[in-house]
Amino acid sequence: MKRIIILSIIISALTSCYQTIDLSDYRDAEGERVLTLNAIVSADSTVSVAATKMYFYSDVHNERQFVEGLSIELFINDASQGMMTYGSDRMYHSTAKPSAGDHIRIATEYQGNRVVASDYIPQPTTIHEVVVVSRVQSENTWGNIGQKYTYTYELTFEDDADEDNYYFLRCEIAEKNKDIGIGIFDYSQELVFQTYARQVQATIPGWEPYTEYGLPFSDEGINGRRHTIRFSETVITGVGILGRGDEMQRRFRIFSISKAYYDYLTTIIISSPDDGGIYSGLMDIGIAAPVKIYSNVEGGTGIMGCLSETNAFLDVFAVEGMRVE
Repeated sequence: MKRIIILSIIISALTSCYQTIDLSDYRDAEGERVLTLNAIVSADSTVSVAATKMYFYSDVHNERQFVEGLSIELFINDASQGMMTYGSDRMYHSTAKPSAGDHIRIATEYQGNRVVASDYIPQPTTIHEVVVVSRVQSENTWGNIGQKYTYTYELTFEDDADEDNYYFLRCEIAEKNKDIGIGIFDYSQELVFQTYARQVQATIPGWEPYTEYGLPFSDEGINGRRHTIRFSETVITGVGILGRGDEMQRRFRIFSISKAYYDYLTTIIISSPDDGGIYSGLMDIGIAAPVKIYSNVEGGTGIMGCLSETNAFLDVFAVEGMRVE
């Protein structure tokens, strides 16, 4: 009974704090002159840039407001590649293809402001091996249909000892028409993701590295060594959530990413309202302040991130004892 009374008092206190706040006084002309530039540059691929207007935080915004008519110049290793062309997809494009190790810079002017972003494309890593080491069948607690299987993978790659390195690991379906759908990945037992989790947990207590989309990590604790990442994937087969496939082809992708892109992804993860952590709940009731998203755009906002990619493929069902029953 005491717990119910205390809870009622807390809810009443929180409810009494709500009030209508007029944020109009916080609008200023300076914010109207801020351009957002977003560009993710990959080695051996053409460069594309999205230019959009900022919006006021409390405004309803159903879609981005793209900015046409800009003169965006692309530089590779300080050599001009000419002006980028605005396309039907509402992005600016260049036919130039930078390589790993190149310095990339874009520059333009907007509302009298000089807007510049730059970054380096990191060298790709080497994946030596990827294997599936176990398959465990368990009770399907996610629903009443299908079977639940957890596969454990080991991926061995090389880290460069001469510099701090940053990565993003992602696993995808290789044959969409045949494969069992992608599952939920558990990275919580792996050193590099435990290190990354501690960084995120400084802001989001209780955050754990479970995802189906992949995660960034750094070489802290493994610098300059050949390292084997151990992680698992849990899938539902049968007529259940993920369907049944005749094959289980997986594509493992390690992106070597720039420090700027790593910082940007980390602040996105920390500020995500879907992380399930305590922090987002505190933001919902106004106790904690939103996290500022990392930007490396001078004179504006946004991100220029650079990456190189390395791929490995694995036919899980081809390994003895790994096919679903």
